[in-house]
Amino acid sequence: MSSGRLPPPEPVIELSTTSPVTSLAFSPHRALGENEVTLYSGHQDGKIIKWNWVTRRPESSTLAHGESIIWLMCVAEKLVSQGRDGVVKFWSVTDPEWTVIGEIPCAALIFCNSSICIFNNLHLLSVPSDSVGQVTTHCLEQLLPESSHIVHLSTPIQLHHKDTKSHGMCMRIKSEADRVPTPYLFVAYESGTLTMWDLLKGEILTEISAHEESIMCMDCWAGMDTGTIKCITGSVDEQLKLWQVDDLKLTHKKTVKVLNPGMGSISVRADGKIIAVGGWDGRCRLFSLKSMKALAVLTFHRSSVQCAAFASNNNLATGSKDGYIAVWNIYNT
Repeated sequence: MSSGRLPPPEPVIELSTTSPVTSLAFSPHRALGENEVTLYSGHQDGKIIKWNWVTRRPESSTLAHGESIIWLMCVAEKLVSQGRDGVVKFWSVTDPEWTVIGEIPCAALIFCNSSICIFNNLHLLSVPSDSVGQVTTHCLEQLLPESSHIVHLSTPIQLHHKDTKSHGMCMRIKSEADRVPTPYLFVAYESGTLTMWDLLKGEILTEISAHEESIMCMDCWAGMDTGTIKCITGSVDEQLKLWQVDDLKLTHKKTVKVLNPGMGSISVRADGKIIAVGGWDGRCRLFSLKSMKALAVLTFHRSSVQCAAFASNNNLATGSKDGYIAVWNIYNT
């Protein structure tokens, strides 16, 4: 007799690489149609790979950085990469050519990512600074598909916490400008502190002691109707925490405990329905953002899930220290 349980989900695509996967980013592919996407993967050896969906093999690649790739993002058909070598690079990728159209310095030999948001036709790039606990925001002319270089429009904005000695290094940053009156920046610190800043003024609005140990991963999302911002954080323990911005204050909404300690990545789907949480145990756990109810556990990887990314068609890609990338077609409506 059937138990009534659904079989565990399996990836629809499996991609093998020779170096641990440290970052993933999807880009819509206009030539293939709005529901088709391009996947880029960043690796510990400093390489970035552009993948071909049909052959399941690399379409092109480049040795982008002298150290591990920390962060990837696709903007206006450009690829932005950050390496532990202390450089953020803007790429124009026309197979097989990879052309750097701009570079911006950032802190080296750390693991904190950068973040980009668009506000009033500006691209605001926030990067970890060489000064411990400081973030620098660069105001750039809005990138377009035909852009051949980046244009700085003003002096960079410095966000410097007065208590960096006790807060330690920045661990994660995330800017948010969708459906909000002014752009905000969320900064997670080594001490477990979570802060929210007015990005344009460089002023701190609120902070809270979110975790007892370092915040290892974070993502944010602004509500489609209300613009209410929710923030999800994970640490080295079993606790996944949901925060909400109410009257410019961070308030704790819910804590969910997972089976094994250690979280390496968090990604919120664009529609705000699903959270993907990559664990040190090799599992990727899916939760409902609204209720924080556990939806599924994806078991494919043999080592820590270091990154996860949703595509515009709601496919989910997970990347692991084991060198594999898995693409999942689950809860995609």
